[in-house]
Amino acid sequence: MIEQSTSTIYVIDDDESFRRSLVFLLESVGWPVSAFDSAEAFLACHPDPPDDMGCMVLDIRMPVMSGLALQQHLHRNGWPLCIVFITGHGDVQMAVQAMKAGCCDFLEKPFKDQALLDAVDQAVQQMHLARKEASLKAQAKALLDKLSPREDEVAKLVALDG
Repeated sequence: MIEQSTSTIYVIDDDESFRRSLVFLLESVGWPVSAFDSAEAFLACHPDPPDDMGCMVLDIRMPVMSGLALQQHLHRNGWPLCIVFITGHGDVQMAVQAMKAGCCDFLEKPFKDQALLDAVDQAVQQMHLARKEASLKAQAKALLDKLSPREDEVAKLVALDG
């Protein structure tokens, strides 16, 4: 189980009452939440990936920059992300586009509270696994970079044999 206090859920939705209800729901089960009324407001506060990002709960249809456009922007800039998309006006094509771009889940409004909580739990777990994998890869690369040319040659031969 993921430690909730170390993983902030970022909620981005232009509907103020809905955004407030999402914040209330997530905080009521112990998640730290940071909410924004637009993709632009989120990017203004977070030009770089926050260290505490658990996942994003993101409305697809918003004025100026849509949720899909934000997802594409973050992906292009190398952000590790797990997004739970929410929409009141979704269609199959939109859901497929979001999933192909790597979103963790896609919920249509209205949805049950437990469906959102389950989606957030799963997205945060995926985010932590991705971070752990990236850390292990970096550690392995650092160790391989320390090998002498002869040790590197032997390591490559052993890897080919296995």
